[in-house]
Amino acid sequence: MLQGASPRSPIMSWLPIANDFRDDLRAALDQPKPSDSFERLAALAAHRLGFLETVQLDRALGRLDLKEAPGFAPVRLAMLASSTVDHLPPAIRVAGLRRRLLIEVHGGAYGQYRQDLLDPASALHRFKPQAALFSLSAREVIAGVPLTATAAEVNDAIGRFIAELRSLWRRAREIGGAAVIQQTFIDVSEPVFGGYDRIVPGVPGSVVARLNDRLCEAAAEDGALLLDVARASERDGIDAWFDIGRWLQGKLEVAPQAAPFYGDLVARILAVRFACGGAAGLRDEVSLLNVRIMAIYGDHGKLWSGPLKLELKVQKLALSSQFAWKAEISARRRAISG
Repeated sequence: MLQGASPRSPIMSWLPIANDFRDDLRAALDQPKPSDSFERLAALAAHRLGFLETVQLDRALGRLDLKEAPGFAPVRLAMLASSTVDHLPPAIRVAGLRRRLLIEVHGGAYGQYRQDLLDPASALHRFKPQAALFSLSAREVIAGVPLTATAAEVNDAIGRFIAELRSLWRRAREIGGAAVIQQTFIDVSEPVFGGYDRIVPGVPGSVVARLNDRLCEAAAEDGALLLDVARASERDGIDAWFDIGRWLQGKLEVAPQAAPFYGDLVARILAVRFACGGAAGLRDEVSLLNVRIMAIYGDHGKLWSGPLKLELKVQKLALSSQFAWKAEISARRRAISG
């Protein structure tokens, strides 16, 4: 990024812009009943918000100190990170309001996710998360791979890392049966050999690409859910998601300007898992499948009832490697056609 340039921000264009955010926020807090204030805040969360507006709304939500609310599913989410993620929980909580979720977020000490998982007396175990989000950096893997490494050596290094990661997934599931959400790895590396990077297995960009491929394979085998920020950063541009200045200042791998969209991606997964899977009590299986499609494609998605339209959306869903639902989709398709 050029010096002095403003950072790009991922824009959730399907959300409306608030007419006057400050007045709406003030009006929400001025309500006589906390429940009315909460509903106003939830309505305000359904607008397109920047990072600062998201933080302000989250602080207002914290002032209400509500642990439960009618029509909102409570979710306990633990973030297990190897970089600084303190700026992300507000965005996750606000995005949760957008999907009728009341999310409580637990964040451990910087880089202590292994210790927290392995220590039965840790605050993580006492928290008993319903979902565990692994937000890890690829730097650990990159550091162990020399530029001169062969493809086989790169695969071996990645294989060892994935094997340990899968053991940590199993450990997380042992804490109250937590659902595992694994964040894909953002490629924040600079080119080493320019256009020749693609033919050198040991350069950081090649390592991260292979790491994400192997991660997706492992997630499909183990039933872990994927938070695909790598794809989002490729679509929006790396400058929209990563700021080298923020990394050097405080080890933030996800830049603040990307936090609102990051939170929305997390809330989509949690909505499918918790709000739609039982707490919201959907009436039939077709509705459940439709909501899953909507969660993947965004709030601009619609519910479908026609067999042909549903079939087309099912085909799109089947192409997504984000969820291990292939067998489930086939069963739904047979039930619908029958």
